[in-house]
Amino acid sequence: MKKRYFKGVVVAMIIVVLALVSATSGCAPAPSRVTEPDMGNSALLIIHMQNDVVKEGGFVDWLVKEGVSPPHLEGIRAIIPNINKLAAAMREAGRPVVFGNVGVKADYSDALYPYWKVPRVMERPFFVEGTWGAETVEELGPQSGDYLVIGKSWNCFYRSELDKLLRKLKVNTVIVTGIHTDACALLTANGAIERGYYVIYVIDGTAALHEDDHTCGIIAVGKAIGELKGTDQVIEMLE
Repeated sequence: MKKRYFKGVVVAMIIVVLALVSATSGCAPAPSRVTEPDMGNSALLIIHMQNDVVKEGGFVDWLVKEGVSPPHLEGIRAIIPNINKLAAAMREAGRPVVFGNVGVKADYSDALYPYWKVPRVMERPFFVEGTWGAETVEELGPQSGDYLVIGKSWNCFYRSELDKLLRKLKVNTVIVTGIHTDACALLTANGAIERGYYVIYVIDGTAALHEDDHTCGIIAVGKAIGELKGTDQVIEMLE
C-alpha cells in the first residue's frame, strides 16, 4: 500500500512539473493579469485557417473523400464570413489582425504536436511548409498590415513568436477565432491565459469537426478560459 501511494505521489509531482514547463516554455514573464476586456489594446487571432483543413483539395478534404473522416468542411467554411467581418472591424479600429498558422518539415521532424495521431499523415503532406496546403485560405488574407506567425504546435503560443509580437504591439486582450474549437483554438486560448492575456472567444467565429465537439469546446472555454461572445457583440465592443 505504501509503495503504491509513493508511486502515485511521484506521478502527481511529474504531472505538476510538466504542466509548469508547458505554461512557461518559450514565453517571457507574464504581463500584469488583465481581468476585463481592453478593446483599445486588443488583437484578433485567426487560428489555423489554412487550405489543408478548410479547402477542397486539402489534406482533410482528401481524408473525407477516402472515407477516413466524415464530411464536415462546410461547417468550417461557414465561419469565414464572420472572421472576415471581425477582421474588417479590427482593421478599421486600427487594431492588429494576426494569423496563427502551422508549418512543419515534410518528415514532421520539427512538429511540436502528435502528428502520428493524424490519420494517414505519412501518405500526403499536412501543413508542410512551402506547400499550398499550409497557406492561409485566400478568402481571409492576410491583407497588407496584418501579421503572420508560423508555429510548430497546435497551441500558437508554444515556442513561437506570437507572445513576443503581441507584447511589442502592447496587446493585452486577444479575440480568438478559427479552428478547431475543441483543439487548436482552445489550446491557443489557454496559452493566452497562461501568459496573462484576457481572452474573448468568438462562438460563431470558431468551428470543429462536429457540432458536438464545437459545443464541448465552447463549454470548456466558458468555464475556465475566456469570455464567450458572438461576432456582432465583439464588433459592438470595438465601437
